Amino acid sequence: MIHRIYSTDPRFKELNFHPGFNVVVAEKTSDARKDQTRNAAGKSSILECIHYCLGSRSRKSDTFAKSALDGQAFGLEFNLDGERVRVNRQAGPDAARNQVFFDEPIPNLINKELSQGQLLADQTIKLKRWTDLLGREAFGVPIGAKHTPSFRMAFSYFCRQDSDGGMHDPFKSSNEQLPWQRDVTLAFLLDLDWHILSRMETLRGEEKHLDHLRKELKGSGIVGQIIGRTSGLRAQLAVAEQRVRELEQQITGYRVLPEYSEIEKEASQLSRTIGDLSDRNTADRILINDLRTSLQGETEPPLSDLERLYASAGIQLPGVTLERLESVKAFHRTVIRNRKTHLEGEIVAAERRIQDREGQAQRHSKRQQELMGLLQTHGALDQFNKLQEELSRLRSHSELLKKQFDIAQKIEKGGADLEVQRATLHQSLIRDMEERAERLNEAALIYADLSKAVSERSSILEIEPTNKGLRLAITGGPDKSKGIREQQIFCLDMLLTVMQSKREKSLGFLVHDSHLFDAMDERQIANAIEVGARLSQQYGFQYIITMNSDRIPYHDFSADFDFDSHVIQPHLTDETETGGLFGFRFLQ
Repeated sequence: MIHRIYSTDPRFKELNFHPGFNVVVAEKTSDARKDQTRNAAGKSSILECIHYCLGSRSRKSDTFAKSALDGQAFGLEFNLDGERVRVNRQAGPDAARNQVFFDEPIPNLINKELSQGQLLADQTIKLKRWTDLLGREAFGVPIGAKHTPSFRMAFSYFCRQDSDGGMHDPFKSSNEQLPWQRDVTLAFLLDLDWHILSRMETLRGEEKHLDHLRKELKGSGIVGQIIGRTSGLRAQLAVAEQRVRELEQQITGYRVLPEYSEIEKEASQLSRTIGDLSDRNTADRILINDLRTSLQGETEPPLSDLERLYASAGIQLPGVTLERLESVKAFHRTVIRNRKTHLEGEIVAAERRIQDREGQAQRHSKRQQELMGLLQTHGALDQFNKLQEELSRLRSHSELLKKQFDIAQKIEKGGADLEVQRATLHQSLIRDMEERAERLNEAALIYADLSKAVSERSSILEIEPTNKGLRLAITGGPDKSKGIREQQIFCLDMLLTVMQSKREKSLGFLVHDSHLFDAMDERQIANAIEVGARLSQQYGFQYIITMNSDRIPYHDFSADFDFDSHVIQPHLTDETETGGLFGFRFLQ
């Protein structure tokens, strides 16, 4: 419950509340100016102050960002999980409005929160941590996950603000509330499995994204250029995967030879040596051929030629003593024989050299074959590393193509998968509501009783599972009744408060601004007030309303209902400059 609303500004009208039903009355003068009749007394500012202390965002246009409140703090004293908390926030255009401050004495749950983070001398925490703490302790909501209920989303159903659009639709707590936030929050407050609706919203985001990608792909947009179509990617992927398999097989059978480079050099040297031996053998074979030709030409000259030579010498060289012809013939035969012997020796030597070289060539060739066998069955380490690098590159390329193919396939055919998921979630929502039928029936009966008590005719609260989320509707009741929307808001808010009061975690109060009663007739207002007062006492929660004095339906209250006993002090008024909540009027 709320104990008080206070401020460091001495002009501020501090409000103190008691358990059960509380009424803040604003006196309206009959001759009030037009600018005085619109919240001049500050009734709506009470709700704004509660929201401000309980973590609402502060915008430059908000009341608490005005320079007239510069340097002041506004606080709320209330119960949170059984402990009394005094929290305040600074006001003004330059205030640190992203923090909340705690006044002494600091309750245990706040001390625990402060000890988990940086303990500041002025005992403050960031606004986000404050709302997380409130959600956990007031409602038991989870923290951090996407598309989940939050304190601010839930709290707005218990303190609606007309300025935020909270009075336009019973199922929407503000104009900014998105459909999924409505469904998830109301499912949480009605004790349904809100996780299903959260997943539906996640799925909706995927469908929206997929639809965008499908249009991009179909229109050959940037997505199509980067990813491609499945028809082309399938062929590219098949080729890439085959190349990977081939290279994997090659590497699997690859044996690394550490001396590969040295062996490769030796094999090359042997090849050069064998070639040199072959070249030299060729030269010797040519020499042998020439020697054999010369050997065939080494014969004795005819004896008649020698005799003519001697006869001529005797005539032309008289007095010269010549060897006997027979001696010359013998000498000549010796020369010829020695010449043949020499040539035959040269031929034998050349043939021996050829034979030796061929032996060397055979030995070298055998060694070369051994080395080439090693080189063919083994590989160098650097070559193996290059193969590994190439395999890694091909694998990466193949994986990229596979991802592109999967994305393209999901884009082209993913709609069917998402439809299956949505149908599955729809079935899950149906089953959940069937399993929680008792809880839903209780809510339906409470709402029917509330609507009948206010308008004297029951309305039906319909909650239907669809493949998009929840279909929420209110049917029956007084179709042409004045203030039908406001009656529906009152009944739904009161229903949620009653159901919350039965939980282990409960906020413990409901606040309604006077705007809720503006369109109702006097009888409906009286009925709503008496219902709220009775239920707050029956279920142990606090019900606070603000009302203009000229809208209090004294003549329509039950005889035993004492309205004035629930009115708290001070009364607000728009009659004087100092009569409103803040003790002065803001300049427009």
